[in-house]
Amino acid sequence: MSEQLPSPPPYLTVRQAAELLQVSERTIRRWIQHGLPATRIGQVIRIGHDDLMDFLSGNTADPGGLAPSGRRMDVSLKNNGLF
Repeated sequence: MSEQLPSPPPYLTVRQAAELLQVSERTIRRWIQHGLPATRIGQVIRIGHDDLMDFLSGNTADPGGLAPSGRRMDVSLKNNGLF
């Protein structure tokens, strides 16, 4: 019997998105500035899981691909072992 992974929540905080992708919160905030769709609910920024996946797959604006050090990094989920 194969084990099913739990579905991700439909909306993620900046911290949850950063942990999921193993990048810094600063990187997520930079991607938001470059077009990653996000919504502020009160004082918390929420990112739709589907919007995040579309953004990373190149179906929306360019994530920039810059690591905090300024080096280019691969933001592909397949290369990060998440899919």
